[in-house]
Amino acid sequence: MPVSIMQSIGKHCWPSCIHGQCLSYINNQNLTYCHCESGWSGVQCHIKHTCDCALGSLCISNSICLCPTGRFGHRCHLTQLSCQSQPCLNDGQCILEDIRYRHPNHNRSMCICRQGYAGNRCEYRQNQTEIDFSFDDLETIPSFLLIHLILVEENAQPKRTSLMKKIQFDESSTKILTSVIFHMAFAQILNNYYLIIVRENAIIFEQISAKLIPPYRCQSILELFDEIFSNQHLLKRIKYYHIPCQ
Repeated sequence: MPVSIMQSIGKHCWPSCIHGQCLSYINNQNLTYCHCESGWSGVQCHIKHTCDCALGSLCISNSICLCPTGRFGHRCHLTQLSCQSQPCLNDGQCILEDIRYRHPNHNRSMCICRQGYAGNRCEYRQNQTEIDFSFDDLETIPSFLLIHLILVEENAQPKRTSLMKKIQFDESSTKILTSVIFHMAFAQILNNYYLIIVRENAIIFEQISAKLIPPYRCQSILELFDEIFSNQHLLKRIKYYHIPCQ
């Protein structure tokens, strides 16, 4: 049951707490119990015990040790070596299986593969495009990034697929994996757009490295032309779009 560490009622516990603190339950203030200090147990926290669990494990009581990953046994002194003998590839995470329920012919461990990889040991790379982004030249690292992938087809409207990638506060780079086929890719940070890549042939499977730097930023029409021009109808503006490229 949940407890409140702050609600100590001291001498009102019965029987009294010898090496601990008297607390009441949150869901029933009339019931009390003794919250024992480290190294003590029992109803009154009067039974002294020492933890002989292996280093790095958690001692629950005299008879219970909570083992970390890779160790097992009554006191967590035994080491499971299957993750070392059969390591996961491509930054996969090795998870040990419970030997009590494992079939004799099965592996003793399994791999949790990161995005873009598969296989028992994460040895196979899936058919995806990987785009690496670097923010070294940006004054402020964004909290998230939008990636727009555009596929151009004959006699049809361009298809846009947008992906969002959350960025940790201490990251200076990130990557995305996608199975979407595209010709053009843009990165969006707030109202700023950056060109990543443009290809005549569709990109199906490729590794792309992109830096979000000022020269790759797509300027707004308001930056290229004056307000009078930008307020004109789209059909009138189109014939002037080539002027900034001259």
